[in-house]
Amino acid sequence: MIFNFLLSKFIINKIIYIVFTLLLSYLIFFSTIIAYGKTYSVDDIEIIEPYNLEFKKNKVIDKAFSSAFEMLLSNILSSKDLYKVKITKLNDIKTMVDSFSIKDEKFVDNNYIANFRVLFDKKKIINFLNLQNIISSSPIKNKIVFFPILIDLNTNEIFMYKDNLFYNKWNTQINKKFLLDYSIPTEDLEDLQLIQKNITNIENFNFDLILKKYNSNEYIICIFFKEKNNLKILSKINLNQNSSIVRTEIKNVDSMNKDSELEIIKKLKIIYDDYWKSINQINTSIKLSITISLDSKNLNKIKMFEKELEFSDLVYDYRVEKMSNLNIIYKILYNGTPDKFINNFRQK
Repeated sequence: MIFNFLLSKFIINKIIYIVFTLLLSYLIFFSTIIAYGKTYSVDDIEIIEPYNLEFKKNKVIDKAFSSAFEMLLSNILSSKDLYKVKITKLNDIKTMVDSFSIKDEKFVDNNYIANFRVLFDKKKIINFLNLQNIISSSPIKNKIVFFPILIDLNTNEIFMYKDNLFYNKWNTQINKKFLLDYSIPTEDLEDLQLIQKNITNIENFNFDLILKKYNSNEYIICIFFKEKNNLKILSKINLNQNSSIVRTEIKNVDSMNKDSELEIIKKLKIIYDDYWKSINQINTSIKLSITISLDSKNLNKIKMFEKELEFSDLVYDYRVEKMSNLNIIYKILYNGTPDKFINNFRQK
């Protein structure tokens, strides 16, 4: 009898220990997510500083903060708003830094070289921009299909692949300040013939027949019309179920230098990135109150849901309003529309 009592007590203690361990693991998991979800991470900031008698580590760190801040702003602000915060005092930047780390420190040819990762407090960044009436965007990277077509109206010729300078040079320069990553289609004779047949009505041509083979609903069709010395550019953009047509014109193309194509490419990439940022704007003037109920037994869904709540830039705040053995009720303050909330979380 005593043995049974001791055995029962041992089993109960073991169960309590297991439950406590699981609960502790759960809390540690969410502590990590919360700490990371409330920051903007800027990685791979390389700083090179002469290693001499005037070398100071603090000076290097300050440079890393400034460079990381510049990189972050280029990812979350449209090009028209960047100039408004181009000159920001270092002391102001430091107040928004959450933490930082250094890796790959080395000395090469009397130079100190280090790679930094800087974490910025997300709410402090957004509040800093709000004070200057600037709306920021979520820095979401996206890989899309990019289809460049060059039509010379002077000769009525069409260039799509290796004979198209924009096709050849589009991905030659990698810039971490851009959020969109472009996948260029490989040469396809059938696509070329199809477009050649429709050259006179190319602006209204349905590219679905061509695009479906790339398994992507996100794309940009860019048609360059060269007429005399001018270049008219028609961009058909489809990103995150948002469609738009953008027209751009560049004059005196022939008078440009040999790198003029790269300048045109950079200009277009800024336009496309601005459009992508406009889709992902964080409008803090919108404070939508949302109530969500989850099955309290579905722990996996609860973990996933709370993780996304922490990582979402549009979730201003949330709390658990009620708990029972049947469900958990969440109250969420959201900087967006109900449709946007549903679409964003449906994708997860």
